Amino acid sequence: MITTWTERHLAGHWSLRRRILHADGTVWTLTGVARFCPLDDGLRQIEEGTLTGPGGARIHATRTQLWRYADTTVEIAFADGRPFHRLALGAAMARVRHFCPPDAYTGRFTAQGADLWWSFWRVVGPRKDYRMQTRYTRSGAP
Repeated sequence: MITTWTERHLAGHWSLRRRILHADGTVWTLTGVARFCPLDDGLRQIEEGTLTGPGGARIHATRTQLWRYADTTVEIAFADGRPFHRLALGAAMARVRHFCPPDAYTGRFTAQGADLWWSFWRVVGPRKDYRMQTRYTRSGAP
């Protein structure tokens, strides 16, 4: 079982499945890939996939985040470098928070082995109200 969120563990390709449940009952799903590519000070996480919603609506979706490593943490930032949250190294489960006034994000990251991990987010506020669950499974894809 992995016990850290290290560069060595995350580097490479992952398949991802995401479910987004909105407060009104609307469900969107994302099926795609996540690539963790080396940077001088960490990794660039690039996600791509197809977001499918009510009535079969389909949207091509992408997301990029930066994972920068320090002694005991990894700082996760948006693609433009703005801070998002941090994970403590050395634990298979981490809880995080992010405030984007007026909305608040509460997250949990859980590793279930070397080839499987999850992220769970609860987002609430006047502009957003949803739960998001993502499953990452190691992929051999180039």
